[in-house]
Amino acid sequence: MVRRPSSYTRLTLSQKHKLCAKAAAVVAWNPSDLTTWTTREFKTATPVGRSTVRGILKRKHEFDEVPETQLNQKRRFSAVFINEYKDWHGNGTVTGARVLSLAKITDGVREGTCRGWLYKFQQHTGLWFSLRHGESGSLDEAIVTSGRQELKKVVGQYHSRDVYIMDETSFFYRCELRGTLTTGKGEKGKKQSKVSVTVCVGSNADGSDRLPLHFIG
Repeated sequence: MVRRPSSYTRLTLSQKHKLCAKAAAVVAWNPSDLTTWTTREFKTATPVGRSTVRGILKRKHEFDEVPETQLNQKRRFSAVFINEYKDWHGNGTVTGARVLSLAKITDGVREGTCRGWLYKFQQHTGLWFSLRHGESGSLDEAIVTSGRQELKKVVGQYHSRDVYIMDETSFFYRCELRGTLTTGKGEKGKKQSKVSVTVCVGSNADGSDRLPLHFIG
C-alpha cells in the first residue's frame, strides 16, 4: 500500500517566530488572515491550517529566544540536553546504541526505539559528528582580529612581490594506507610509523617567486 504524503504543514522555529511577531504587529488580523499571510510569506507546499496558527500563537513564548543553531529546526530542543550529549561524546566513543540508552534515561524515547528514531533525533536536534580541523579553537579571536589589522598595515607598505609567506607540514612517508584491497575479511592493521620529514613551503604574495621545497629530517 502506497503511503500518502502528509498534508500537514510544519513550520520551522524561525518561521514560527516571524508569525508571532506579525500577529503582535497587526493586532486586527484574525487567524484566517494570519493563515493566508503565512502560506504566502513562507511559500508552503500546502496551505497552513488555522489550528496550526492558533497552536503556535498559544505557545508564542517558546519562540522568543531561539538559539541560532536551531532556527531551521521544526522543534525546539533543550540546550542542556545537547550539551550533555556533547559531553558524553567528549568522554569517549558514543555509538548509536549508546545514544538510545542515554535518551531513555532522560525519558526522551519509548521502548522499542530503533535507528529510524535516532536519525530523526539527529535531524531535529541538529547534532552530527564532525571532525575537528586545525588549531583555531585554541586562539583568542579578538587577539587574532587585532593582529591581522596590524599585520595588514605593515604588509601594505610593500609590493606584493616583496611579501613572502612560509609554512611547514609533516610528511609521514612510512605510514601505511588506511585501507587495502583484500579477498578476506580478517585484514589486520599495524601500528603506524611516526617517522616523518618536515617540509617547508614558501612563496611571495603574487606567486611570481615560489621557493624550492626544504626538507628537514
